[in-house]
Amino acid sequence: MNILIRNVRIISKTKIASEVSDILIEDGVIQQIGTSISVNETNDFDAEGAFISAGWCDTFCSIPDPGFEYKEDLISGLNCAAEGGYTTVVKRFSAIVFRKHT
Repeated sequence: MNILIRNVRIISKTKIASEVSDILIEDGVIQQIGTSISVNETNDFDAEGAFISAGWCDTFCSIPDPGFEYKEDLISGLNCAAEGGYTTVVKRFSAIVFRKHT
């Protein structure tokens, strides 16, 4: 399946593009980035006003699993991260500490 994303601003590691671009994706791989790309038989998406970037990395993720799974477990936390564009998550250590009362 071919996908053509039109009118998107690209965020790179060094800048946010001031001009809009089109991105052609063929079989899940970016094949072309440019303006006014014309291809037959594609699913076109107009992304006017949107930005696109590489996946994001959360280096201080707080998922309260183990111990407080009723708040959020590992699976639901990772699903939320993926929906938000995060491709890498570094889970912060969380553990229940029990103190012995004397």
